[in-house]
Amino acid sequence: MEEINIKFPVQYKEKFIKELEIIKNKIDQTPNQSLKAYYFTGIGGFINRVINFDYDKKLLVIERLLFYCQSRINEQIQKLVDRARMLAIPPPEQLRARKNLPEQEDQKILPKYLTPEEVPITLINPKFFEVLSSYIEELRLAVENDEDIVQPTENIVELTYTLTGNGNYLMKKGVIKIDLE
Repeated sequence: MEEINIKFPVQYKEKFIKELEIIKNKIDQTPNQSLKAYYFTGIGGFINRVINFDYDKKLLVIERLLFYCQSRINEQIQKLVDRARMLAIPPPEQLRARKNLPEQEDQKILPKYLTPEEVPITLINPKFFEVLSSYIEELRLAVENDEDIVQPTENIVELTYTLTGNGNYLMKKGVIKIDLE
């Protein structure tokens, strides 16, 4: 099988490098994982704009892979937020007992849903975002040095795959060699 070699278009290189620096710094600086995921979407968004001006099927593959990654990260965070919200709402019988109310009054006393900032758990292992940040730096360096951007993209995809059940299993088994401990 032929190895794919994709370089970022030269005419957009400097702007992309600056965008990657901003994204990496934002991810490193914010403690909020939902915001980290949001900032990560800027990479695919920038590539998508480049595709609008200078269509390249290989660059489209990179953009779609990164889109998968941002969707998977957001999906994992949302799943964990939803789980935490369920855990934060006591069962109706406990609410009734606390308030000494009859069953028909349940709807009036249910607490509001928590926002992601109110959820008292770490959604994704913080090391995940440290490794993601290092892979964004690898991507930035590849662009800066006019090198192939496939390898850094593969690293981001593999890291994101560890958020799935099978990816986590393969990491724990030692097949995927990313240290998130």
